Amino acid sequence: MWLHRTTTPSEVSKSSDSFQVNRRRGTVMIPFSGFGGGPKHASDFEVEVHWTDVQSIVDGLCELPQPEAIAIREALKLAAAAKELGWQEPS
Repeated sequence: MWLHRTTTPSEVSKSSDSFQVNRRRGTVMIPFSGFGGGPKHASDFEVEVHWTDVQSIVDGLCELPQPEAIAIREALKLAAAAKELGWQEPS
């Protein structure tokens, strides 16, 4: 995931491959430490992602069309159909 600064003076980007699960809030937090246009302008940010955000991202990627996103969407539909037919997760 990338965090981009899109305002002036210049565009700055920073990537993050780590995340933290917040079970209480039901979210995933992606930290971006020291983000900014210089050593005196660095701030810490984090992106909080809910499941509804992920669904929206998958929907958007399906419109491209992105094959992996389409496969995820179809797998979710298949799982929902299986549950409607009575399938239950193994205990």
